[in-house]
Amino acid sequence: MKCKANGKQKEYEDRYKARREEKKQERLRSLKRAGIPISEYKNMETKLT
Repeated sequence: MKCKANGKQKEYEDRYKARREEKKQERLRSLKRAGIPISEYKNMETKLT
């Protein structure tokens, strides 16, 4: 599947990456508040998939 490399596609990809990164940061912040070590979270994440 090839995507067009035009401006709108690039803009969408940039927004999508930024949104995904923001969600990841929010998840890490909530883990810190809950007191769960990040290494433990990564272990749980790999077991789920």
